[in-house]
Amino acid sequence: MDYAALKVLIDSDPANAGRTDAEVVTWCNDPTVTRDRDRVTTEEVFTECLRQNAEWDALTAEQRQVVRDICTVYEGVPTQSGDPARATLIAVLGTNTKAAIAALIPETVSPATNAGLGTVIIGDVQNARAL
Repeated sequence: MDYAALKVLIDSDPANAGRTDAEVVTWCNDPTVTRDRDRVTTEEVFTECLRQNAEWDALTAEQRQVVRDICTVYEGVPTQSGDPARATLIAVLGTNTKAAIAALIPETVSPATNAGLGTVIIGDVQNARAL
């Protein structure tokens, strides 16, 4: 555990000064932070393509192959603007499919996970507060 980083996280919420160690642990681990995922899995992309049957069927054989290729080659499709795989899918896929995939991008995580710390236990909070 990076106690210095945990201390910064704890101190980022002024309410933590009045919380017990156990309450801070709960605050650190409670999924309350919404962030965008860096990638959507190729399985999720392909599943959403198939769920939107009419849009999938409307694609040309070449367009369907492009989607299959992206889902085969990539470990996950990056969600950042400007990524070639993302740009290609945006250009090829239908409106409902894009909306369904876009809905997969936000995720809710704990403040600790968002800070790259993982699960926090009471001893971690005690050590961080002691710094």
